[in-house]
Amino acid sequence: MTGERVRVALSPILQGHKVLVIYDDILLQGRGGQLRSLPLLRALGLERFTYNRAWNRYDYRFCDYQYVHLDSSSDFGGVESPLCQIIDQGTEDASQHDITLRLMGSDVFTPGRPFVLVTQPNFKLRGVAELKSMAEARGFLILRYHEDLLLRPGLLASLGVEGEALTYELLDATGNLALLQAASRLYRATGQRVKSVIELLPHELDLVRRIGLWHLVEQINETYLADPSRTQFYLLDCLRPWVEHGYRTRVKDRLMELFQSRKGV
Repeated sequence: MTGERVRVALSPILQGHKVLVIYDDILLQGRGGQLRSLPLLRALGLERFTYNRAWNRYDYRFCDYQYVHLDSSSDFGGVESPLCQIIDQGTEDASQHDITLRLMGSDVFTPGRPFVLVTQPNFKLRGVAELKSMAEARGFLILRYHEDLLLRPGLLASLGVEGEALTYELLDATGNLALLQAASRLYRATGQRVKSVIELLPHELDLVRRIGLWHLVEQINETYLADPSRTQFYLLDCLRPWVEHGYRTRVKDRLMELFQSRKGV
């Protein structure tokens, strides 16, 4: 994560069920933040992910993982397990491939190598008439991303995040594990408790490197400069996996300052 690969077996949190459903409220919002759960799930041992390819338009990653493309021609009996699918209701309703339904029915998944579905609360399968959500109708275990995973007692500490480094303001601003890890590194380096994402982009470029965010700054910068048609609105869109509530414009402005500073590095 952000420069460190967390090498662990699939966490017991994700084991014990052939199908595990995680409700992430950010999937109700859409527009770029849909993958904010991915760094945490990667840290818990998942390596393969499938999702709407349009969500990859930002051309940068918070962590290393394998993207698995699936469509109607895919061999769902031959997919490698475990696998995590991230999907919102809009993607499900627009798809003609019934990928979620076919993954749930695949025999390749077991309690030790599960199918993990990250979706929005009350998610339903396209064309299936059910009074309850898909997960409730089938009796699948449901975990809530924030309450049952991100804020699970002891979990963040096991992933290198010191509790005293975090503030309620930061946890409200982002649920992205990579940024919480960066906040913990900044706290260890300076004693500063972070209240907003903009504080994770200090003016000292060496400090940005030390807390593990410089590679992201460079990735976004290179993508931004690669296409002259891209405006600062593109940068605002890029920040949706970073900042969920407020301050996105300020963070965008800070990135622009870092891009200018980078020219002298």
